[in-house]
Amino acid sequence: MLDAPANFFLVYQLDAQQRDRAVAGITTALEHGKVVARIGPTSPLTETAAAHEAVEQGTIGNVIVKIT
Repeated sequence: MLDAPANFFLVYQLDAQQRDRAVAGITTALEHGKVVARIGPTSPLTETAAAHEAVEQGTIGNVIVKIT
């Protein structure tokens, strides 16, 4: 996947062997800087609704909700 955007990955649709290969491939790509995990806004648990709205509005990156 060179220079190809990946917005999500549905691992629950894979069987165990496919999932293991996918996880290994993604892990290797992350380790070599070929895939970058984008972190979006971070919200406390009390602002979960706002975090959900950020996802619905198309926020770039993973929206994080802190539970501690």
